[in-house]
Amino acid sequence: MLPFPDVDRSGGMASNARRRGCVSDPAAPCSQCVRRVTSRVGLYVILSLVLPGASADKSVAAVLRVSSLGAGQFTSIQAALDAAAPGDTLSLLAGTYNQYSERYADSSYRRAVGWISKPVTVIGTPGARVTGPKTIDSWGFFSLLHDTLRFRDVIIRNMDSGIRADGTTDVANCQFIQLRSGITVGTAYAQLTVRDCIFSAMFTDGIWCTQDATASIIRSHFSGTTRQIGARGITGDLGAYLSVAECSFDSMIVVQTQASVADVRDCIGTNVIAGGLTSIGQGAVIRAARTRLSGNTLPGVVSAGIACQGYGQVLGDSLVVSGCEWGVMASDWGFARVRNSHFVRSVGMRYGCIATPPRHW
Repeated sequence: MLPFPDVDRSGGMASNARRRGCVSDPAAPCSQCVRRVTSRVGLYVILSLVLPGASADKSVAAVLRVSSLGAGQFTSIQAALDAAAPGDTLSLLAGTYNQYSERYADSSYRRAVGWISKPVTVIGTPGARVTGPKTIDSWGFFSLLHDTLRFRDVIIRNMDSGIRADGTTDVANCQFIQLRSGITVGTAYAQLTVRDCIFSAMFTDGIWCTQDATASIIRSHFSGTTRQIGARGITGDLGAYLSVAECSFDSMIVVQTQASVADVRDCIGTNVIAGGLTSIGQGAVIRAARTRLSGNTLPGVVSAGIACQGYGQVLGDSLVVSGCEWGVMASDWGFARVRNSHFVRSVGMRYGCIATPPRHW
């Protein structure tokens, strides 16, 4: 209810008019009363828009349109990032985004198409591609921000690395093509969520997490390249925790842990190179369930469904391993415990289990 002292709730403006004696007809308010009330309504509306606290302050995040072809507000991703406020969204229109800049970050000079210094959302549209120089330490997006970043429908290709993010990062429906590394998370307690993404022709790692970071990866596809034998789909290092579900992998190591823990379920690995599930070093553990692994047919390239080295552990349940040279390979006191699983002795499988030094299974 607006605070209008001139309005008498019992009789309205007509009652006020009668008290002032300004009308001959007490049932009809005079123009003076109408003008007075109207002016007070206008004053209240103006104050509510100008004065802090006079009305609810609801800030609305802006959408910044970026087009390398000149059809948006900005022609480069970095210009839009510099102009964005926290919480804004960058919409990448069709075009190629390869304008990069060099900065000193994380103890080294690096190149990036987009340096992120505030929490934003980046959304790609059909035909938008982020690319750049294929030199070491060149990135699509680089951020040391300990805050929330979101990427949707973004395509990053033909660069050294895709995204470096060390806060809370949510990536969905994105594509990473012909990169050394797709996503890197390298700060303590960072959180990464990846779903419905494609990591194609990776040279080293699709996703690499380290230093107590956590990552949840679901419904995504990873593939390596025969030009770089030994690429890894997902790697955890130095206390990282990985949760991997409903993903597919081709021509690479599926998951590798080094002093970190991974839970892997309902995944498929084809043309496995080296060890499908590889656990290396003390404190490295992979717990896998309902996962299928098949070996490669490349001449001279070894494949093992499970590989444990240097006290690394793999605990498997309901696995199917076929076509690998070794079903389980353990060395340097690596340990594997597998139950309810099938090791199909196909043409490519030479050994069911091999351990050096010998261990009990």
